[in-house]
Amino acid sequence: MVTIISPHHSFGGHIIFFFFCNNKEIITEPEIKEFTIKETKQSPITEIITDIKSGINTEGKSLNFHEILFEYNSDKIVEESNTYLNEILKAMQDITALSIQIVGHTSNEGNDEYNEALSLKRAQAVKNYLIKNGINAKRLSVIGKGSKNPITNNNTEEGKKLNRRIEVVILDDGIN
Repeated sequence: MVTIISPHHSFGGHIIFFFFCNNKEIITEPEIKEFTIKETKQSPITEIITDIKSGINTEGKSLNFHEILFEYNSDKIVEESNTYLNEILKAMQDITALSIQIVGHTSNEGNDEYNEALSLKRAQAVKNYLIKNGINAKRLSVIGKGSKNPITNNNTEEGKKLNRRIEVVILDDGIN
């Protein structure tokens, strides 16, 4: 079998052609088999864990978690968020010197005072989840920034969705 890669189309920027040889002739009509590519989303904290374990200082680095979701106008964490919360939890269990600041953010819907209070409650809900699962409260701090630090404009629903997030800032990674 001979494999030729064409750098112009799909599959990671390449199309892969397979040619099969039958003793003397090349068969250019390969059997096509159906397959599915499953896209996996990697948590933003995975790279930080790798850096810390490699001795790379990560203090001050911040990670945005758009996947940590809450019920509308509430600090109640949506169950689908547990995967990402558990990744933060595991990182804190594995790296016992790790301390973080949990920062809540909102879109610009609502007034500033309301958004600041809601973002603080959401950050506190994440902190409570980690404490409930064994992380010492001394390793966690919270702040609510409301809509003060958007990462994109709030003119579209997609922009608003991106601005509603939990940010994790590494305060101490135990390296220094």
